[in-house]
Amino acid sequence: MKVGINLPSVNPVATGQFVSEFAQRADERGFASLWVGEHVVLFDEYDSTYPYDPSGKLFLGGTTGMLEPFEVLTFCAGGARCDDYVEVMRRLWTEDVSSYDGDYYHLDPCRQYPKPLQDPHPPLHFGGESDAALRRVARHGDGWHGFNLPPDDAAERVRRLGRLLDERGRRLDDVEVTIGTYFLPVDRAALERYRDAGVDQVVVLDLSTTIDDALRAIDRLAEDLVAPTATW
Repeated sequence: MKVGINLPSVNPVATGQFVSEFAQRADERGFASLWVGEHVVLFDEYDSTYPYDPSGKLFLGGTTGMLEPFEVLTFCAGGARCDDYVEVMRRLWTEDVSSYDGDYYHLDPCRQYPKPLQDPHPPLHFGGESDAALRRVARHGDGWHGFNLPPDDAAERVRRLGRLLDERGRRLDDVEVTIGTYFLPVDRAALERYRDAGVDQVVVLDLSTTIDDALRAIDRLAEDLVAPTATW
């Protein structure tokens, strides 16, 4: 069982100094990973419309017209489109000359260098708790990240993922299962239940707003959660 920690990456807290000291202390105290959330910020008014036209629409490609920005995000989240994007990334990472012609993406022959250090490519971890998300993990994933799931719910989803992997000739051991606990309470007993549910890593959250408080929280979480699991 591994324990990761989520960095409170929000303004005005996450200054360069805060991020650096938080990450270094987490590494020193034995946390397996550091997770940083990404958020979209929208303003009421913009001085510049680039890359949008004055109506707020996003111009794509020079020939195909306009799409609403949120439509772009929605399309990118679609299952079949996501599959195309994953395959394009795989080819760019692993082939000397890469090309692809799918339903949602066309890539003319090209070269991308340097290639990743990981062999054959960086591990692909997918989030989401729906059956569709788990099927995507079964098709493409090296890892699954479930979010805000108590141990019993995580256990049910892990069992479902295992069945979907079996259908594709894969095993649950092929996939790293991570649960981000968000605001769920986590103690040693909860970690044991996650472990028994088939979870490989639990990511805990700290929302300290000063670096001194954050460092103390990291020390406490390391003592309460990281140290007991070191021998599991």
